[in-house]
Amino acid sequence: MTNDPQRPIQPDPEQARQAEHGGTPSQRGQARGTATMTRTQAGQAPPRGAHRARQRSVLPIILGLLGVLALGGLIAGLVVSHTPSTSTAPVTPRLLSTFAAKGSATSPSFVAPSGSVTTSYGYRCPAGTTGHVVAQLETTTGTDIHTIVNSTALSGSGTKTVHLANVGSSYHVAVTAPAGCGYEFNTATTS
Repeated sequence: MTNDPQRPIQPDPEQARQAEHGGTPSQRGQARGTATMTRTQAGQAPPRGAHRARQRSVLPIILGLLGVLALGGLIAGLVVSHTPSTSTAPVTPRLLSTFAAKGSATSPSFVAPSGSVTTSYGYRCPAGTTGHVVAQLETTTGTDIHTIVNSTALSGSGTKTVHLANVGSSYHVAVTAPAGCGYEFNTATTS
């Protein structure tokens, strides 16, 4: 460009842009001291495909972690499914016999379908009564006998669980008590 005295001097547009932005691209980092800027800091996009390279390097790590978690879940499932359960669902007792009377008596026979039965009882004797209240759970043949209560008290109640030797056999409750003593015995399965 030549200097014409008739025309005012106009700055070169490229020089004006460089002056506005701090000089030429190679001078920018040096013009303001020691600070340098990367392409992303200067507002320019990273080179094409740079983020994909990072994703590809992270992908095996993520897949590996997912694999370890899946394997751990599989092992835990197998261990839990093969571990014997310590808690069982509560068994609803099945009533086998209800027997109420006064004095000495024997209940009707019932079949014991399991090895354990529980008998709950209660009795009351009039004041001044002497003697024992004795109740036994026994086979009708007398080969398996279990004492439920043996007491001289005028009244009492409780629960007794017994393990039977003859599952599937006929049992009954035999009570020996003074004439005025009333009682009730309820026998149910426990397993």
